[in-house]
Amino acid sequence: MFEDDDEWPVRCPSCGDTTRKQIGWLMANTRLRCGGCGAVLGYYRERMARDLDDAHRAVDSFSRGLRIEKSAR
Repeated sequence: MFEDDDEWPVRCPSCGDTTRKQIGWLMANTRLRCGGCGAVLGYYRERMARDLDDAHRAVDSFSRGLRIEKSAR
């Protein structure tokens, strides 16, 4: 999960459309074009890396909160 080949949804602040790009591509670039309206969207790689780390931590946190329930037989 959250590997370079996985897609990350990017919502356009102009039209609200969601464009999906591979994480590796997003980490290698700083701009992308919205698939909905064609706007050029700029971002900082450092912010992308920080948000990706936050997503990893959120998944880890959720997983630590899981418990095994006894099956009803």
